[in-house]
Amino acid sequence: MLNELPGLVRFIIANHTYFFLGILGLIELLLTYACFGMWFRSSRIIAVPGELRVVTHWLLFKRSVTVPVDKIIELRAQNTSSVGTDLYYEILVLTMGEKRSRLAFLYPAKARAGTPFTEKDLKVVNTGGRRIHAATDIKSQPEADWLLHEMTRIIGFKA
Repeated sequence: MLNELPGLVRFIIANHTYFFLGILGLIELLLTYACFGMWFRSSRIIAVPGELRVVTHWLLFKRSVTVPVDKIIELRAQNTSSVGTDLYYEILVLTMGEKRSRLAFLYPAKARAGTPFTEKDLKVVNTGGRRIHAATDIKSQPEADWLLHEMTRIIGFKA
């Protein structure tokens, strides 16, 4: 039946069909990545005097990020998600970089009123630094605050 249609109509039908299947494929790829992360990712924070190490394992692959204390701009516990009435927190590490980020021209040097960025967030972008999610999915604020306090005490970070 498709062979009986004119060439342009066949092209349009095939294009839209493959486009729709491509969108479904991208959605499936994103869901697979999220599930793989939940099942096979683990993180470990190693706080030693003078530096902070964040080691992330993905089944057989390992990535380690080491940040000296003098490059840390801020350590903070923040609410990232909620399920019903339960709030989940994460420990966020803001670090300085060596040179300006390529996206720094998009952000002002000072935080404007009404924007979600703080001065320290903008300093990360403007110095080419990183936002490291050191610990995620912490179930309670007292636990996140305790972990943050212990990390800052051990590495010797002064806010």
